[in-house]
Amino acid sequence: MSFIKAVKGKKPVRIVLGGPTGSGKTYTALTFAKYLETITKKPTAAIDTEHFRMSLYADKFSFDVDNAEPPFNPQLLIDTIHKAEKEGYGQLIVDSATHYYNGEGGLLEVVNDAARTKFGGNQYAGWAVGTPLQNALVDAIIRSPLHMLFCTRAKQGYVETEKNNKKVYEKTGMELQQRDGWEFDFDFSLMMDMDNNATVDKGMGYVSTGTYIKKPDEKTIELIMKSINENTVDAPAVPTESKATVFKKQEEVLVDLQGKVITECKRLNAKTNEKVMTLLKTYEPSGNPSKMKDQAKLTELLGKLIEIPVEGE
Repeated sequence: MSFIKAVKGKKPVRIVLGGPTGSGKTYTALTFAKYLETITKKPTAAIDTEHFRMSLYADKFSFDVDNAEPPFNPQLLIDTIHKAEKEGYGQLIVDSATHYYNGEGGLLEVVNDAARTKFGGNQYAGWAVGTPLQNALVDAIIRSPLHMLFCTRAKQGYVETEKNNKKVYEKTGMELQQRDGWEFDFDFSLMMDMDNNATVDKGMGYVSTGTYIKKPDEKTIELIMKSINENTVDAPAVPTESKATVFKKQEEVLVDLQGKVITECKRLNAKTNEKVMTLLKTYEPSGNPSKMKDQAKLTELLGKLIEIPVEGE
């Protein structure tokens, strides 16, 4: 072993695209892969665990697909990653990585089977088999020369709290359906919403953590690659020469929406308009839009307010 001078441009990108079904993960992954092909000059390989679903986009994107069927043992994914490397692909899409966790034959079943057959039903002990397998998968991902795009399902997370001496469950945002910490071994993690927009849960450089991206596209992956190869810093800095979509922090998006809702409330004289106030209170009991922190609800409320005419007009 010996030390060599560090240089940029050697790092393949690893990206997690999380979100519920229908949030645009597959289309975004294929869009990113198409741009990456211009860098690698190599074709795209894809693993489709959702019964030919990715092939619905075959008229818009060119890629070679392995339509995987159960069992979804993580070792099979490791083997397929190495197969794609040997066959000369430049980038790999996995859609969905969730099947290799909680699908038929996935990691959780491996753990359950080990607990039952080797450890007398001790679920915790079953991870003695599951953890090395998951670690081997992560190692295959981070050491591969391929650019990696992993679509991962997400669901609404909840936390138990207590209010007025009663236990209640509050939403905590979307949680990836993969083992805890899955996204930490990737360079970027984008959480998609049902409007096909994304919040960066993990990022750097031009696409930093907390950035809100409206409909990620080829300009987004361009900035992601610039972040790796040209400007790997923790502070956001959109290059002036880029024609990329305007990026906003999630907090800025919320403030902007709150401002628009407040403007509509003033137009409608909400304080004295019983109909408008009733509508407001269905979204926020206090009737104060400034207290609303849910982007989807603010957007929905704004749409309804815009449609209401001023009394007398």
